[in-house]
Amino acid sequence: MWITFFVGGWVWFIRKIFRDYEANNTLVQLFFPTVFMLSCTITRYVYWHIVLYSMLLLLVLVIPFYLCYFVLSNSPLVKSQWVRPLSVLTWGGYLFCFWKIGDPFPILSPQHGLLSIEQSISRIGVVGVTVMAALSGFGAVNYPYTSMTIFMRPVSKGHIQAIERRLLQNMDLIVAKKKKIALAKREQLRNPNNIENKSGRSSVWNLFRSSSSSDVPGVDIAALKSEVLALEV
Repeated sequence: MWITFFVGGWVWFIRKIFRDYEANNTLVQLFFPTVFMLSCTITRYVYWHIVLYSMLLLLVLVIPFYLCYFVLSNSPLVKSQWVRPLSVLTWGGYLFCFWKIGDPFPILSPQHGLLSIEQSISRIGVVGVTVMAALSGFGAVNYPYTSMTIFMRPVSKGHIQAIERRLLQNMDLIVAKKKKIALAKREQLRNPNNIENKSGRSSVWNLFRSSSSSDVPGVDIAALKSEVLALEV
């Protein structure tokens, strides 16, 4: 049974996860089928403690140490004779941080010993939930950002040229209307209208009338200003 799960995990790892054999290291290739085998056999009560201790040994001790060793051995800044000592020091720092994670939480119990299953599983649960939350947040932001182009319509050069022509026409209209406004204001300055209305309206109303309308026949300054404002928006 164990061999069947191990071979199944090996085949899944090689053909599905790493199709091009990115993981050339044999030990790395053995980690996945081993964890897969232990996860599948944990359902049997007879193997419960054996599988739990084996999986905790892999997750807490073996895999972290090999990660430290693998990272340092591939670093150009670390000499080959310093790889193993630095790996042990880094691994020791990891174990210290891993154990200190449980201090703020009510994990310690007088019923369980220092090296009991409960101590390790509780800390792995804290780390696992934290890592999953961080990965979920990253995926929730990164996936829409990378897949947003699927929902965008393609824009051709013809669309861009048509929009540019419309923009140039719009600018020409704005310039023409502003010229009309300037000419109308100049005509107002040349021929000021100081004659009061026969209905006896006040001079304040005449000032407002002279600023909002034009005495040039066929030109309405207020209407032209509103049209220019609409075109600029």
